[in-house]
Amino acid sequence: MTIITIPYTDNFKLNIIGSTLLTVALIVASTFSAYFLFGLVLPIMILTNRSGLQIDVKNNVYREYSKIFTRIKGEWKSLSNFKNIVIKSQSATKSTTGTRMTADLKVKTVIHSICLMDYKHLQQLFLKSFEDYDKAKLFADNLSKDLNFSIETFRPLTARTGKARQ
Repeated sequence: MTIITIPYTDNFKLNIIGSTLLTVALIVASTFSAYFLFGLVLPIMILTNRSGLQIDVKNNVYREYSKIFTRIKGEWKSLSNFKNIVIKSQSATKSTTGTRMTADLKVKTVIHSICLMDYKHLQQLFLKSFEDYDKAKLFADNLSKDLNFSIETFRPLTARTGKARQ
């Protein structure tokens, strides 16, 4: 395996919007054929819009990419600064609105972010986040095997001499 692709987001909402617009476009196209082209291109653009990170293991480079239709854009950068994988855990609050917007539900959760880090843990490259630690650990383990990087505890130090960053 030479290229690892990590999508940034789940495009579920975009897929619903794109599918709805595509359905409307097809209905409009049956009555007004002049609007067919515009109504067809926009939903297809929304449905094929993707972004994420690609890591080329063989050439030791990565890029943040965006994809529309089949065209992928993104500049390749060297992966040589990054030496290990870190699972960073942070507490967060998710907020949802209840029915008829009467109740606001706030749930405390922990987000586990997977990042590539340099030796001092000062430079990071975000890869993916999970709410379930086991899924985050499994992802980090698989990535560790693919990249041949070690998994370490997040410890930002100024020079790995024991001095913690202020």
